[in-house]
Amino acid sequence: MAFASIVLPAGLVDGLGSRVPWIVVMSLPVLFDAALGFLGASRQLRSLFSGTLVVFAAVAAMIVALLVNAPTPPGALAAVSFALATLAGWVTGRRWRNVAATLSWFDVGVLFFLGISVLHLVVLGLGAGSLSRFHVLAVLPWGGSNYVAGVMVVMAFVLWSRRSLVPGARWTALAAGAVSVLTLSRGAFIALGAGLLVLLWDAGRTMLTRFLVRVSALVLVGVGVLGFSEVTQQRSVGGYDPGSNVDARLSLFRMAWDAFVSSPFTGTGWLSLREPSKVSLGADISYAHNFILSFLQIGGLLGLAFIAVFSHFALRCWRTCVTLRPALIAGFAISMSDPFVESAVAGFVMWTILAYGTGTMTEARRPR
Repeated sequence: MAFASIVLPAGLVDGLGSRVPWIVVMSLPVLFDAALGFLGASRQLRSLFSGTLVVFAAVAAMIVALLVNAPTPPGALAAVSFALATLAGWVTGRRWRNVAATLSWFDVGVLFFLGISVLHLVVLGLGAGSLSRFHVLAVLPWGGSNYVAGVMVVMAFVLWSRRSLVPGARWTALAAGAVSVLTLSRGAFIALGAGLLVLLWDAGRTMLTRFLVRVSALVLVGVGVLGFSEVTQQRSVGGYDPGSNVDARLSLFRMAWDAFVSSPFTGTGWLSLREPSKVSLGADISYAHNFILSFLQIGGLLGLAFIAVFSHFALRCWRTCVTLRPALIAGFAISMSDPFVESAVAGFVMWTILAYGTGTMTEARRPR
């Protein structure tokens, strides 16, 4: 079940092809967990459902936003994928937490996911000829270059948090981070920098080492600014204007806000940005490229309820699970400029992190 819930939904098995079997696979851990809830009477099994009703209610609110806004088939598919990914991620994270003290199939799934993704991108990169061309070609079965790079950065930090138990975790996580930077995704670069900043800030066993590491973290900010400029310059090779990408995002922000204002209670529904974005930008873009504005546009106050639930568990995860803070902040950083939590694979990853991180009080007290 762990292998199916982590690896197969990511689209690593190209033979799935159709979205229908992909959705079926995403639903497996949800159905499995529900069956255990009905059949199991032990306290351990019942404890897995702690917080599940709240998450289910938040997902249900977003399904209501779908139903009240004249859903289209693509919009319905996006909403169902989002719902299954959210619930599957939550169930996976809670089950992973119960076996966190030992190496498990969940760890193997993350290691396999990142390893295959890195190899796939390396093969694409070898035939690209330039970094700017690699950015165009870095497309995997489950997403485009920016999205793939962002997911890989977040998963790299997840794997790094398990490095003491998972053989090869360090090298795989480092390789995933390096390849993500080479895709020239600026959102992933910012996510990587934010995660590294948090990782260094929390490192160090003594007061002196903690001070030195935190000074180096501040230096990292300056290095990151220079690196971001270099990434932007590399993206401009071949005549591409990186500034147009920023302008497009600002336009999407305005469109999302206008949609929310026009329908503040229930939003304008899933994928409703496609039509106005096609008129304004010449491309049908599905989401607002900003976590908050996106859910406000999709569901209005219903979306605000989902944001509140997500933020609640994110804050709990931050307080109680130090080892996952870099992954959490990296995911939050990229979700401010790219579709992330709205989508299936990244949403699955983020809710796995939140479910794993909430309630793991022993990690917060563990000496570092």
